[in-house]
Amino acid sequence: MTTAKKKKKLKNPLVIILAVMLAFVAVGSAFSGCLNLTSDRIIIAVDAAYGGEQTGYTGFINESEYAEGVVNALCARIQEDSRFIILRTHDAGTSRSILNIVKDVNERGADMVLSIHAGYDPDPARTGMHIYVEKPSSAEHERSLAFAQSIQKTFADTVQAEIGCMYYEPTGEDKYQLKVVPADDETDYGLETWTIMEKTLLPAVVTEQIYVSNEADVSAWANEEAYEKSAEMYYQALCDYYGLKPLPKAEKKQ
Repeated sequence: MTTAKKKKKLKNPLVIILAVMLAFVAVGSAFSGCLNLTSDRIIIAVDAAYGGEQTGYTGFINESEYAEGVVNALCARIQEDSRFIILRTHDAGTSRSILNIVKDVNERGADMVLSIHAGYDPDPARTGMHIYVEKPSSAEHERSLAFAQSIQKTFADTVQAEIGCMYYEPTGEDKYQLKVVPADDETDYGLETWTIMEKTLLPAVVTEQIYVSNEADVSAWANEEAYEKSAEMYYQALCDYYGLKPLPKAEKKQ
C-alpha cells in the first residue's frame, strides 16, 4: 500500500473512532489489572494473631495455635464463596510485623479486616467472647460496630459475646494496662487502641472467642471440628453484614 493510500485510510472517521476505542480498552484493561476495578468481589483480610515463634498468650494452648486453627478453617470456608476474595495477612506457621500487615492490607484495598485472637486471665474460670471495635472517634467505627453485631448475633447460641473498645492506658514508662469499655461509651480517652485499627484505612474487628487459661474453653473450641464450627459462624456473620445469602457448605470428599 502506498503512503498516499495509507494517509487516505487514516482520514476515514470510522477508522479513527475504532483506533481510539481500542486504545481506551487497552488502557482500561491495564488499570483494571492493577486496581481490580472490574471486580465486585468483597476482599476480606483475615489475620491470625502472632504465629511462628510468637505464641501470644500461653495457657492450655498457645494463642497463636488457636488463632491459626480458626483462620485456616475460615479461609477454606470463605474460598467456597466466589463473592469473596480472601487476603490472609501471613502464612500459617509464620509471623509478620503488624506494620507490614497494615501496609499490605491498605495497598491491597481490602473491605474489612478480621483479626482472630484469644484472651488470658489469672482466673481459670474466666470465660466469654469479646468483640472489639474501632473507637468512636474513628471514621470506621459504625461499620466496625455493625460487623461486630453480626458476629455477636451468629455466635449468640453458643457463647456470650460482649462488644467493646479496648485502649492502652499508660501506667508508667513503657508500661500500660488494658482499658476495656462498652462500645456505646463515646468518651474520647485520647488513648490508642489496637494497631490494626489505628493504622488501617478500613473497618477492623478483633475477636477473642476463648480464654487460653480456661481448660473448658480450650477443650470445647480448640480442635478441628470446633475450628470449622467457628469458621462457619464467622462466614455467616460476613454474609449477614453484607446482606448476602450464605452458600451451603461443600461436602468433604471421602
